[in-house]
Amino acid sequence: TVDGYRSTGGIRGAVARSADLLYDGLTAEQRDTLRSILLRLITPSIEGDPVRTRVPSRSLLGSPGRERVVAMLIRARLVTAHDESFELSHEALARAWPRLQGWLDDDVNGQRVFRHLVMAADGWDSFGRADGELYRGARLESALEWRATTSAELSDVEVAFLDASGELDVSQRRALAERADRETR
Repeated sequence: TVDGYRSTGGIRGAVARSADLLYDGLTAEQRDTLRSILLRLITPSIEGDPVRTRVPSRSLLGSPGRERVVAMLIRARLVTAHDESFELSHEALARAWPRLQGWLDDDVNGQRVFRHLVMAADGWDSFGRADGELYRGARLESALEWRATTSAELSDVEVAFLDASGELDVSQRRALAERADRETR
């Protein structure tokens, strides 16, 4: 009945309960994977509110463990699979599940760095991994610092992107130092 629906908290309550049931049945490693997956599926709006976002499959999958957790999310009807992408089934999950809200609140700046990294790495990969697409300077330092202090699971492409950016940075610094030495001599 409508009264029963309201007493259970409506869609928000149902979604939060489904998420809690799934989370409670996971191992510690799967919980970390779940956190990583869900944080990829949410983008802050201009106002800062969490909004679901569609993520390409290649950014979300990649290991059997990640694929298992995504399958569990789909079975729990928390995530919807499309042709080559995934998204949260209910935007209410981002607002109604206290655990997810806590994850989002834990590291607002880190989420910005992460979100930009995901897009930059995907672009780099899509453009044939051109050096011109790699991070440099302050953005690279910020991303490397974030990676060193977080437990976020990065995809193979994101790891390769950061590694290639770091290698290019070292190579460019070395070339500058050699040039300065030559000019000094």
